[in-house]
Amino acid sequence: MGFEFRAPTKGQENKVCKELSGSRIQLDGQWGFQAQFNAIAACNPDDDLSFKENSVKNITDRGRAEGIARLQRALEESVENAPRQRPPKRKAVEEDPDGLTEAAAANVAAAESQCRKDVRALLQPLRELEKVAGTTARNNAVLDIFRQLRRLSMTVNVLKATKVAAELNKPCWKGTQAAPEVRQAASSIVRSWKTMYRSQSDQAGASDEISDARLSKQCRSRSVDLEETVHGKCPITDKYCRVIEVLCAELLDTPSLSRELLTGSSNGKDLLSRIVSQVNGSKRLLGTQALR
Repeated sequence: MGFEFRAPTKGQENKVCKELSGSRIQLDGQWGFQAQFNAIAACNPDDDLSFKENSVKNITDRGRAEGIARLQRALEESVENAPRQRPPKRKAVEEDPDGLTEAAAANVAAAESQCRKDVRALLQPLRELEKVAGTTARNNAVLDIFRQLRRLSMTVNVLKATKVAAELNKPCWKGTQAAPEVRQAASSIVRSWKTMYRSQSDQAGASDEISDARLSKQCRSRSVDLEETVHGKCPITDKYCRVIEVLCAELLDTPSLSRELLTGSSNGKDLLSRIVSQVNGSKRLLGTQALR
């Protein structure tokens, strides 16, 4: 079975129309040299002995954005298809005659006030270090501040009042120019605060129905966290795309898993570790088969 190549129409010089014909190639004498060369090359392709670029090249920023979008769509579709679960009713707080309830509330307020002061006290030297070049001494000082922030009893109110999460999300701490240990520490703290924020917000807020806007926002935030973990484990394009593909399939097949991720009852680390091991195993199997 061969191909018949007809002369390209005007404006399509670089395209070749091909149709199944007899057992030989037919070339039109009116074609230019390049058109005839392309036609013959198309019917006699050389074996591709080069490596695949995706097997060694890191995923691009555009590819990562597409990965986040795919995870968000999978989460939204999975949650929408899952049966609604009515949250348990909370018991009304009983008033204590001795005023212990008011005392407890006062203690919480006092603790949050002290936490805000501690956070602001740590943010001041952190902002000063932002202006210093990235030396080892500077990175050690930043990591020490991060450790102190992690030990604080952070609450949603403190996060909103101090904007400390926005500070740690700055490129100087989480961008490519930051030292790996600084970037990892900042990402870890912000992730833990996000989990705490979701947990406290869900306990404070609740309704049986979740608005579309709130669901989309939750799915977007969780997708960013999941993608960041995937990229940390698999920055190479080929493996990254495969892990994203398998993860999306898992989310669509298991709606309860999606709900656990959105409510913060699961951080997805065990799931991603299993998927990465699964992808690595399939890669090794394919490589073994190719050598036989």
